[in-house]
Amino acid sequence: MTRAKPTIQYKKNDGIAIIAMNRPEYNNAQNGKMTYDLDKAFKKAVDDDEVKVIVLKGNGKHFSAGHDIGTPGRDVDVEYDRKSMWYDHTNKPGGEFWYVRSQDAIVQMRPYAEKLGVLMANVSATLDATENPFITKRPLQRVLVVPMTANRGLCGAFNSSVLKRTKLVLERYEAQGVAVDLFAVGK
Repeated sequence: MTRAKPTIQYKKNDGIAIIAMNRPEYNNAQNGKMTYDLDKAFKKAVDDDEVKVIVLKGNGKHFSAGHDIGTPGRDVDVEYDRKSMWYDHTNKPGGEFWYVRSQDAIVQMRPYAEKLGVLMANVSATLDATENPFITKRPLQRVLVVPMTANRGLCGAFNSSVLKRTKLVLERYEAQGVAVDLFAVGK
């Protein structure tokens, strides 16, 4: 029996933990096993007081194609033991203590996010693209562009980049004869 290739690789050197996604033949698409292996690797790095920096990278040409929705290694039929990645760093000074406090709020939202993911998967599984007018490819006639700029902090460069990009998008659509509506959010 051949041993399955690990979905991630973990190395630690001089206080730096390097976690590498290791499915380059599928552009590092994250199947169930990889997501749980990533959780374990991040927990290992966070629990190690010598680790000061965590680097996430993808082996091969691409960083990651996102979640696996169709490779031969897709494992939606495999059940995994669900565990929460809660770090008990309440005894740490400074930023780590505050990180734990904000992490608590995020962890409390996880069941809602998982339920929403299941709901979306069920809805998309029932769609028939040939009969649904909302996902039928039609000629582009009108678009809504929603640029979002920041309201606080030192965000001048960010806002400038958003507005420059918005201008390019608007010019591209107008050159194609597409009607453009603009709804700006922010200052």
